[in-house]
Order: sequence, then structure tokens, then C-alpha cells
Amino acid sequence: MTRSQSVASVLLSVLGAATLAACGAAKQYVLPVSAAKARDTFAPIAWCAQNKNLETAKFDDAIHVKVDENSWVYYQVTVNDTYDMVVWVDTDKVPQGQVNDKLTQGKAVGDAVWACADAQMKGTGATVNLTVSTGNGGGDTGNLSLCDRMFKCYLDISTNLCQGNPDANCKGQFEVKISGSPDDVACKAALDNVTSLVQPYKMIKADFAVPAACHL
Repeated sequence: MTRSQSVASVLLSVLGAATLAACGAAKQYVLPVSAAKARDTFAPIAWCAQNKNLETAKFDDAIHVKVDENSWVYYQVTVNDTYDMVVWVDTDKVPQGQVNDKLTQGKAVGDAVWACADAQMKGTGATVNLTVSTGNGGGDTGNLSLCDRMFKCYLDISTNLCQGNPDANCKGQFEVKISGSPDDVACKAALDNVTSLVQPYKMIKADFAVPAACHL
């Protein structure tokens, strides 16, 4: 049994019902993705969490997002073969009267990260309010990995170049469709392809500057 499966067995609860574990309280929600496809969501969840300045920890069957020092959100495959979001609060550190509020706050963070990741997987990331710069050429991209650069690059282009563009195919050109965990080779290829994808649309928006994230 992996670490996250062990956590799942302790935290298993009726959908949405609060559970008191050995040293924490939790609420568990079934996500609309099968256990078989759960791992395909880990990369976009990590990207969205990191761009909200949240720490993550990745396991074989789960990705954990740290909300604060006393609470986490676990996106994990459970022993019942479902893919769940579990909000967990450390009751050793949080007073009993504040636990429900912390669970509510944790769920809000978990829902926001999931909505962002779901939008990335559907290629509609531009509609999600991420805490990253989306200005033309803006934002600090020096510490981003290749795949983080690729996600941000395509999101910035979709937001700034395609917004209001009369060509209905514009956003479709910059959808990020994830199948499995993207690797550096695939992400670099996507970045290398940016110039040729952007060129036809610059005829309509001549002042558009390719975002900094797109430059290797």
C-alpha cells in the first residue's frame, strides 16, 4: 500500500461528510474523472497550484497541495478505485471551533485548483483567473520548467492574441491538450511551434508581442 492509499483508508468517508481521523479532520469529494485517468491530471494540478504559490507533493497515485501549515488538499486514487479530492485539517494545531471554517477554506482552494486544471485539460485555461502575469511579454519566467513555460506561453497567447479575434480557430490553435504527463521533449516541441502558429494572427493584431514565457 502506498503512502497516499494509507491516508485514503484513514480518511475514507461518506461523500462530503466530515470525518475525524487520528490527528485530523477531513472532507472527501469524488472528482468527475475515473481512477484510470487520474494520473493525467497531476501535471496540470501541479502547474495550477504552483502558479497560486502553493506547495505540492507528488506520489504514484496522488498529488497533494499544501493550503497552509495546518491543512492540505489531496487529489488521490482511493482504495475504492475512485479519484477523490480530500480536504484535511490538522486538529492537533487547529482549535475545534475553527476546524469547519478551515475545511471550508481548504475546499475553496481545492476547487479553484481543480477548476484551473480542468480548464487546462479542456484547452480553456484563458477563462481561469490564475495568479500569474498574462501581459504581453510580462512575468518572471526565469525559474519555470519547460512544461510550465509551455503552459504559460499558450495561456498568454490565448488570452492576449485570441481575445476578440474574429478568427474562431485562434483559441483552438493554442489549446493545451494533455495526454499523460507532458515531458520536456513534447513541451519544447510545442514552444518551438509558437512562431509559426502565431504568424497568421499577427496580421490581424500587428502589435502583438510573443510572451516572454514562449522564448527558450
